[in-house]
Amino acid sequence: MAPQNISSVEEDLKDLRSRNSTIFHVLLNKDIPPSERTLQRLSQEAISLVAAGSLTTSHALKTITYHILANPPVLHKLTTELKHAIPDPTVPTSLTQLEQLPYLTAVITEGLRLSYGISHRLERSAPDRAIQFQNYIIPPGTPVSMTSVLIHDNPTIFPDPHAFTPERWLESNSDVGHQQRLDKYLLTFSKGTRGCVGLNLAYAELTLTLANLFRKFGMSLFDTVRERDVDTSHDFFSPSPNLASKGMMAMVVGGPS
Repeated sequence: MAPQNISSVEEDLKDLRSRNSTIFHVLLNKDIPPSERTLQRLSQEAISLVAAGSLTTSHALKTITYHILANPPVLHKLTTELKHAIPDPTVPTSLTQLEQLPYLTAVITEGLRLSYGISHRLERSAPDRAIQFQNYIIPPGTPVSMTSVLIHDNPTIFPDPHAFTPERWLESNSDVGHQQRLDKYLLTFSKGTRGCVGLNLAYAELTLTLANLFRKFGMSLFDTVRERDVDTSHDFFSPSPNLASKGMMAMVVGGPS
């Protein structure tokens, strides 16, 4: 964002009802300290909005939609649950109601496992002290990193890890201790103090979009191959399919029933 663009946004702030109002208009408000209105800050916010606020969620939606359509038993169970919960698809259903649907929740969770969130290794380091890990001593300032891909695809944690199996997340199919153990290893949003601040927003977007999509439309896959169009072939910070992929494609073949 060039300085002249910043000036243009500042001018627009005089009319907060401007059709051009964006998040940057809010960030450049004079009530915010000057140190928080720098070009560097705005650039960082722009990157966060594009990469964290949209790319990861759209990738998860693509992955989940593919696996639902590619697995007829999953599609049948999901649509049956949605028809029972939403008898009239023309009447909006609240997020709170949709969050109570166990199979929809399991489908989303399993889709988050297979979409990984961020595939890149996110480095951490302790700048001023050594860390002991089992029998190893990690010197101060040593970068330590991992990727969710290695955990989510680990067959000792998730048996048959490349299979889309929402049932693994249902309490009816496992004891509470097993359920908690699986949740511990779901790293799509990272963990701890550096976990994704948009976690709740992402879950809301996924829940509302998928519930409405599969309640209101009948769909089928079109010219989509898992190995080429869905599975991760490249790490571009976010997971990416084969470069020859044209994307996951589907056709609408019917309306609500």
